Amino acid sequence: MEAREISKNDFRFRNEGSGFYSVFYFCPESKKSWWTVIHDRTLINATICNEEPEQRDLLKLKEIAKKGIRSAN
Repeated sequence: MEAREISKNDFRFRNEGSGFYSVFYFCPESKKSWWTVIHDRTLINATICNEEPEQRDLLKLKEIAKKGIRSAN
């Protein structure tokens, strides 16, 4: 069985103001979720502001959310 690609639909984003975003990641396989707050404009533009984000950017955002890292650029 081939692993499913991560999707932008696995995430929910909430603008917290001043360039900060809460990012919620939900894993459909495990039914677990994680969240964090980011301020990394590069990652925000690559994922939130992009209709079809690159897998590498989604995976980076997933890693940040799962670790609970408060990301800043």
